[in-house]
Amino acid sequence: MLSDEDIQKLIDVFATKEDLNEAVQNLSTKADFNNLMTSVDTYAKKSDC
Repeated sequence: MLSDEDIQKLIDVFATKEDLNEAVQNLSTKADFNNLMTSVDTYAKKSDC
């Protein structure tokens, strides 16, 4: 049987739903990546001239 201390250790190790939501908010999206690529392509075209 798990003791209260064992349960607390497990809770400390595993991410909570709130932790995961916070982590996901900071991830780049496909749209962000596409915007970055468009900017890089535009800059490359300007520098070729």
